[in-house]
Parts: sequence; structure tokens; C-alpha cells
Amino acid sequence: MRTSERDLFMRLAQSRRVLVGLVLLGTLTLLGVFAEIIASPAPIVAIGGGHVTLFAGVTRAVAYEDLTRAEIDRLHQGDVTIWPLVRYGPIVPTDEGPNAAISRVHPLGTDAEGRDLLARLVYGARTALGLSLPAVLLGMILGVALGGLAGILRGFWNERLLRLVETVDTFPAIIVVALVRAASGAISGIATDGVVATGPSSAGSCATSAAGVASPELGSRSTAREVCAALGGS
Repeated sequence: MRTSERDLFMRLAQSRRVLVGLVLLGTLTLLGVFAEIIASPAPIVAIGGGHVTLFAGVTRAVAYEDLTRAEIDRLHQGDVTIWPLVRYGPIVPTDEGPNAAISRVHPLGTDAEGRDLLARLVYGARTALGLSLPAVLLGMILGVALGGLAGILRGFWNERLLRLVETVDTFPAIIVVALVRAASGAISGIATDGVVATGPSSAGSCATSAAGVASPELGSRSTAREVCAALGGS
């Protein structure tokens, strides 16, 4: 048994694909775990005023969320500080504005809402790992359980599970994702068109109803718009 395990590890160690996969997975894991050290508006280390603050992006993240870079600089003026590679978080827009070019401050630029792209990539690695790991574990548990049941029961259940797996494998994952995105976009578009289409009729019905409504609270000289507002219309 030990010999076979040693042979397996030797074979995996000699595989370039395995090594590349391990390097990529390790890099993503490090980015996700140490995201606040790579991209954060708060300093990694701040020494000043008789205090030493370590990893403020983790311990005091809320205190820096609504502060601009100029305000943070004034807060730590005179302190000895070590800053992250990117001094912005993934959510708050930066001072440079949307679609900023690549620079020393923003190594990958900013998106359409002015958020730093490198910061969003770093924190996105954490989100991706947090979602993919449970999904892989769940799939492994279900696969082992269903495969064991099919092997034990055989016959009818074995055939049905086999056909189910073959059906799922028939559709590439990227095609399924594209179809789901297209369907959700179409449903959102239909819902938006429905809201826009019902807007004028709602306003007309409100105005028609307001024309015959006597509101003692608004007085006899109330306009249709005021009555609509009192009724909750627009």
C-alpha cells in the first residue's frame, strides 16, 4: 500500500499540469486569505501617538470605509506606516473616478463605477474560494453517496443514475451558464418593459379618479396631482 501511494505521489510530482494547478490554487488561496494586506484603505502597520496598530483593515475596517484617501492621510499624519499595495477597498469608489487608466495607484485601473479593479480581483478570489470549496465538497459527497447506492442496489437504480449522469455530462457547463444568464436577462427585460408600459395608464387612472374625488383634507381647490399624491399615486 505504501509503495502504491509513493508511486502515485511521484507520478503527480512529475506532472506539469498538477504543478501548475497547485501553484494557481496556492496563489488564489494566498490572495484570498491576505486580501487586506494587498488591497485596503487602512495601513498594515501604523506607529504613532504612543500606539501601535496592526492590520487595521481587519480589526478596524468599518472605521475606514467612509473616509477618503486624503482624510486617511490626515488621520495618520506623522505616523510611521506601512501601506498595502493598493490603498483602496473593493466597494468604495476611488478619487480618480470611473474607467481610470493603469497607474501606480491603480495597477489595473478602475471600473465603470470608479472602483479599483485589482482590489476587486483580490477580494473576488476570496469569494470564489468560499463558494467553490463547499460546492466541490457537496458534489463529492453526493457523488460518493449516489455511486455507492447504485453499486449496492444495482439493477433499476443503477441504470437510472447512469442515465442521469450521462444526461448532465451531455451539456457543457459553459453552455448551461450562458443559457441561464440569457434567460434571466430576458425575464428582467420583460419585467422592466411591463413596469414602463403600465406607468402612463396608472398615471391616467389616478388623474381620472382624482378628478371626481373630494378630499376634505386637501380642500376644495386641490389639484389632481395633489389628490394623486394623497392616494399614493404618481
